[in-house]
Amino acid sequence: MTTTKVAFPARNVQEWRELMKTDPAEVPFIRSMEDWQRELQRDDDKSPVSRLPQSDIDFFTASLVFNKGGLATANYDVLARSLTFYEFEKVWNRFGLHMDMFVNGEETPIKGLRSGVRDRRCVDHTWTNSFTDICTDNC
Repeated sequence: MTTTKVAFPARNVQEWRELMKTDPAEVPFIRSMEDWQRELQRDDDKSPVSRLPQSDIDFFTASLVFNKGGLATANYDVLARSLTFYEFEKVWNRFGLHMDMFVNGEETPIKGLRSGVRDRRCVDHTWTNSFTDICTDNC
């Protein structure tokens, strides 16, 4: 694990890859389902997820997949429908993702697919286009 200063949350794929190499004790963010479960148990009224209906939390939780030390894929539909933009951003920051990862990206070798994380899903370690899903290169 590296102890060098890295950008947090990650604004692009390179920063995301560097973030995955960090020591969890030095750069704490949600890297696993266990981390997510701890996040849900926090007694923190400032957490935007705490105001969601339990069914929405369950749906989002069931969609989370972690791989290679961080988030691989998730369905953000219930978050987008229920949270303000600021709250939506705050949730993804806890996973180490800056909103730039949602809106920016460069073309990839796969026609029509960009290197950001939005509107793609990880299926069998392959990216596919999918509205309301995100997929990082941890897929």
